[in-house]
Amino acid sequence: MNETELARRLRDVREQETRLAKLDERAKELDERARSLERTAAELDERATWMAEALTRVEAREVDVADRERHVDVAVARLARQEEEVALRLAAVEDRDRRLGEQEDALNERRRNLRDEELRLQAPG
Repeated sequence: MNETELARRLRDVREQETRLAKLDERAKELDERARSLERTAAELDERATWMAEALTRVEAREVDVADRERHVDVAVARLARQEEEVALRLAAVEDRDRRLGEQEDALNERRRNLRDEELRLQAPG
């Protein structure tokens, strides 16, 4: 092996070492990128889990609100019926009070008439 061939082989080895160093550096970059992507994937998994839990809580609250709305609707309807019943009873009481007042007035008139009649009968002649 002559000197030229030896120099060429040495240059080839150095080129291979340079390429190997570049490839090693690229492999390190890719490994770091892979770790970064794994961290991002883990964060996204965590966020997805959080979102699923939040969605479940929101859905449960929606069901609760719907139930409460139904209860309120039932209570409002019941209150409206009760108010209607109170209004009817109040009207009946007011009517009875009016009739009682009329009867009291009539009774007082009869008493006055009776007293007047008694006084007229007791008066001399």
